[in-house]
Amino acid sequence: VALLLASAAHACSADGSTAFAVPKEARAVLATHCADCHSEGGKGGIDASSLDKLKLGDRLGTLNEIQDQLCYKMLPPRSEQPGAAEARVLAGWVRAELRLHKASK
Repeated sequence: VALLLASAAHACSADGSTAFAVPKEARAVLATHCADCHSEGGKGGIDASSLDKLKLGDRLGTLNEIQDQLCYKMLPPRSEQPGAAEARVLAGWVRAELRLHKASK
């Protein structure tokens, strides 16, 4: 599943270059559990709603922060934590994206 999500995150454009896109399932988890606090101008300088607009290095840094938050269940607040299935979807995609770029901390 994680590999499939990572593959889906990179669509080839007409010129053969790879464009980044957050998979639908991961985008839904981010929108439901992260975007209220982490959208444009949000807390911690993290905008979970526009990962596709970040430069690669900035995006990978943000994904590492998301990975840490998921691993340690620090954010979102306990009452707003994603369910197990949602957490697996998001964590799997984040992990695969970071591995793709050899950027997991």
